[in-house]
Amino acid sequence: MIRLLLADSEEHRERWKSGLPECEGIEVAGEAGSVAELLPLAERTRPHVILLGFPAGEEQAADLLGALGSLQFNPGIIVAAHENDPEAIRTVIRLQARDFLPATCAPDDLQKAVNRVYASVLEENRDRTGILLALWGCRGGAGTTSLALTLAGAARRRGIKAAVADGDIALGDSAFLMNTRPALTWVDWARDNGSGERDINRYLVTTEEGFSILAAPKSPAQAELIRPKAVSEALELLLKSHDLVIADLHRGFDEITLHIAEQAQRLWLVTDASLSGVKDISLLWNLLDQLRLVHEERASVINRVNKGNAQTAAKLASLYKGAAIIPEEPGLDRAWESGRTPVRTLPRSPFVKGVDGLLGRLFPEKPSGGKGKDRR
Repeated sequence: MIRLLLADSEEHRERWKSGLPECEGIEVAGEAGSVAELLPLAERTRPHVILLGFPAGEEQAADLLGALGSLQFNPGIIVAAHENDPEAIRTVIRLQARDFLPATCAPDDLQKAVNRVYASVLEENRDRTGILLALWGCRGGAGTTSLALTLAGAARRRGIKAAVADGDIALGDSAFLMNTRPALTWVDWARDNGSGERDINRYLVTTEEGFSILAAPKSPAQAELIRPKAVSEALELLLKSHDLVIADLHRGFDEITLHIAEQAQRLWLVTDASLSGVKDISLLWNLLDQLRLVHEERASVINRVNKGNAQTAAKLASLYKGAAIIPEEPGLDRAWESGRTPVRTLPRSPFVKGVDGLLGRLFPEKPSGGKGKDRR
């Protein structure tokens, strides 16, 4: 189903909507009467196509393109206006619109234009793939979910499009920590995907910080309904529209966890320097050796390191290809109370700096210090 956002006067929107019931495969995702209304609405509804009927000046067009460019999707714009209207022509140029329609277009023309623009959006994203990073917690309480969400927050701060796939299918809490209430979860995707659904964006919940979460089911019993095939297709689609997809995996060896770990390009085992943390990373590392899973990188992240366990952490990093040693943050639990990551609540903490180092491992900063990313 193609999600269409209508942006014009109420009179024009009603005229367009009156013809849309005849257009199969198109639904109205939202309506806006001004650019000011359009910007937040686009963030919430994630449309595939925007039909814009009012003119946009240079400053408005720049704001709109900037806002759309920061979203985790790339909607196509159609400008609808009277023919030979010079301001409409300027709007088409300013917004880099993909199509132009007369303001009084027939339903059939509208359907053809929307389908045409939607096809071009899909074509642009077809060859775009991001990094699939699996963070696998070696023990409960190692801080894997905190790391996954903070890494996503740090990525968005640098303009990197990121999503977190909660791989703890039965008891995941990523959405809860971010104080979000997902309407749809993994189980809804698994059910609809079996009927041909391909729009993974519908099943994501966007956080205040701009990254998305594919949330775990609301009931642990629903985890049994999620099969590897649906998981593979979800990850494949996420990678086509994101620079970084972080799979937050729990301590366990169930079918879904192993399936995601096998698909990941990079696998980082998260542990701490406690006695159980030392034992568990040894067991999991050896198990992966026996399974002979191949990744671009398999490394460890030693979390919650302090003066008392620094030597143990350094030894673990040496034995298990440490990607980073993350300092313990005493205020971390309280930092989540606002539903924001430590990137926002503890921006200068050693914990966040350690996570920034991990992000730099994935997306090295350019020597010039620009905002552009250089993924390897």
